[in-house]
Amino acid sequence: MILSVLRRLKKPLIILLKKNEQLYNLRDGKIVFKEHLYDIDDTVVGYYFAVESEKTKGYFITSAVDTIDPMIQYGVDVDLEETLNKKMKDEKVYYFGVNKFSFGKSGKEVKEKFEKAKSATLKKLKDEKKDGTEEYKKVEKAQLKSLKKGDKRSPGWDGLLKDSGNGMVSIAATDYKVLSGVDRIYQRSSGINNPNSACGPTVAAMIMDYYHDELGYNVRDNAYYGSWAALVNHLYNEMGSTWLGTTITMWANGALTHVYHTSNAWSSNTVTDAVGNSSKFIGAIDSNDPVAIRFDLFDSGGTSIEYHFVCGIGYDKNGSYAGDLHVAYKDPDNGADNTGTHWFDWTDDDQDIDFAWLS
Repeated sequence: MILSVLRRLKKPLIILLKKNEQLYNLRDGKIVFKEHLYDIDDTVVGYYFAVESEKTKGYFITSAVDTIDPMIQYGVDVDLEETLNKKMKDEKVYYFGVNKFSFGKSGKEVKEKFEKAKSATLKKLKDEKKDGTEEYKKVEKAQLKSLKKGDKRSPGWDGLLKDSGNGMVSIAATDYKVLSGVDRIYQRSSGINNPNSACGPTVAAMIMDYYHDELGYNVRDNAYYGSWAALVNHLYNEMGSTWLGTTITMWANGALTHVYHTSNAWSSNTVTDAVGNSSKFIGAIDSNDPVAIRFDLFDSGGTSIEYHFVCGIGYDKNGSYAGDLHVAYKDPDNGADNTGTHWFDWTDDDQDIDFAWLS
């Protein structure tokens, strides 16, 4: 089975490595199959591959279904071993989108874990007299959703299998931009007071550091507060974050409050439905403004379901085929060594994200 998987997907992986500039350092790498990734109905929905080259390491999550874009998620200078090592020996890996992994012996068990975490979250909100609030209603509606599948074959499969006669890939990945100098901060670093729910404030801290150190903007970064942890804790309070996390509106308002310490020339921008709004993300990156991307409520085996923020830093408009948007991001969680750049396919996940940025 593994050999047939490798034969089917090795060519698209090699072509993606060859055509994408951001993957240049992986081009001489060895591609190693690691895991089957399962849907809630226990069918295989994808595969996890690791890549090791002389220069660096990376990974790919590829689709096993041709109605889903072939390259769902991948990374450079990073892998997912720390996350996947949470799987027990007799468990399978279930995958529901970017950073959405669950582990269990069956889809039924995974669903039961999700519902248990959801019930615990609702109880905690109710104990805090928050039943009836929008926050409570959103948790109440939360579901364990499979990857979004199209009704026909994704053009990405043909795009990645199409070579021109001279050996060059026919789709050139030239229409992309990645902001350099956005340093990843780990939300569980020593001194951060609420590490389980500090992803939003930590992303904001990355952005403040970028504005100050890279662009020279007059904003307060870690140097002003004395440490990364102090900056994150300050932003946590400004955003009004809670154990459940940070809403996108809370993030935008809190980030704006922070930059107002030194100037009121800023504005905040929020998009609560990413579907059809990819141009706004691209516009923010083109203006050198990193983007706070928030993924919807999810549980990966904990005691509650929570949101998760990452820091969007770039795009490739021709990811698997012309017009296929892939987004680059830094993840504040999932391991102290998770410092590399991850990428995900926008259309595979846009129904589960909202985003915000400053300008």
